[in-house]
Amino acid sequence: MRNDRILMEKVGIPTDELSLHEAIGKGLPYSVFSNILSETDIQQNELIDSLAISPSALQQAENRNFTQCESDKLYRIVNILTIVIDYFNGDQKDALRWLRSNVKGLAYKRPIDLVSSSVGTQMVKDLIGKLEHGTFV
Repeated sequence: MRNDRILMEKVGIPTDELSLHEAIGKGLPYSVFSNILSETDIQQNELIDSLAISPSALQQAENRNFTQCESDKLYRIVNILTIVIDYFNGDQKDALRWLRSNVKGLAYKRPIDLVSSSVGTQMVKDLIGKLEHGTFV
């Protein structure tokens, strides 16, 4: 099983696309948020910032599912994390170090700060693709 599927399963995100689409539409449960914290070294404040969610909205999510938008962001965060972990040959610590660093190819922005939007997420994915293929100068 690929690393991305393993992490997705560990945090409670469906691995097949149709089930994922439906789960995001219904809203992911709060357990996904807490599982991300327990299965990775991402700090709670980093995850909250990446979700662009207020502490009160997070508290409300404890008693209900996340909204569709929040659920999509949770998925994007885990998706980027798995892509970066793969790039770093399965080393989560190196992956998180890179996500937290100011990266030249992202105008010295921190990748973890960019995943709060779909555009920023795509920028991070594109850069990883370039790095994997040796096309980033």
